Order: sequence, then structure tokens, then C-alpha cells
Amino acid sequence: MSLGSRVSHIGTECFSGLSGLQQFSVYAVEPPSLGSYVFNLTPVDKCKLLVPEESVDKYKEAEQWKDFMTTTTSITSVSEGQMPLIRVVPGMLNIDNLNDGPAVSVYTLAGQKVYSAASDSGSVSVALQSGMYVVCINDVASKVLIP
Repeated sequence: MSLGSRVSHIGTECFSGLSGLQQFSVYAVEPPSLGSYVFNLTPVDKCKLLVPEESVDKYKEAEQWKDFMTTTTSITSVSEGQMPLIRVVPGMLNIDNLNDGPAVSVYTLAGQKVYSAASDSGSVSVALQSGMYVVCINDVASKVLIP
């Protein structure tokens, strides 16, 4: 699982209950602020946290981030143009910067797949009802709230 360089806050219990999480990559130089119990029931003490080299000490000191098993520096900073960009508007999910035709899947929180395709054009737009969804881009998952 990974978070892009522009993430600045993660809401309460966003990554709660991810029992199989083994590695978590965060490209943000500043550790994102965290709501309450963001990693509740997620075994972060057995999970590797990958962050930009210049940020290791910040993550090791930040509340909840410091609970990860190890904090390493094997990722490099990524420019915004290289990462998929997820945008939401009422009833619509838009994903841009999809290079090399990655597989995109969207699931309800109950695990039902509601969309799946490979992107040929570098972007995807999906009409969705209001609610919380899990978006997977080449096996990297993110939770998204559609207003």
C-alpha cells in the first residue's frame, strides 16, 4: 500500500483492521497528520514503513507512525506527474497519470467489485454512488470517499 507525496492528513481509523499489511510506502516528506486510531487493529509492529530518506527521523518521532516495525529509506521522492492522481466529485471518481496502462479496480467496503479495467488513455472516470470505496491501481489500494 502506498500514499502519494501530497497527502497531508489521514482520517480516523482509515487503515483500521488491515491484518495482512506487510509494507506501507509514504512518499510525503512531512509525515501526514493522523486522526484517532488510524492503524487500529493493523499489526504495524510487523509492517515495514518506507519513507523518503530525508524524512526517516520525522516518521520515527511522529505519533502512530513511530509504531511501525521498521522505517527504511528505500523509496525516493516522486514527482507528482509520475503518481496516479485520484480526484473525486459528487458521483464521480477520476484517476489521471495512469502510465503504462495499469489495471484499475474499484470495490465497495464489503469487497464487491464495481469496476475493473486497464487504462489505455492514461485516465479513467467512473460514475459511483455516494459512499466509501477501495481503489486498487496495480495492487496498490486506497480508500476513497465519493460525496
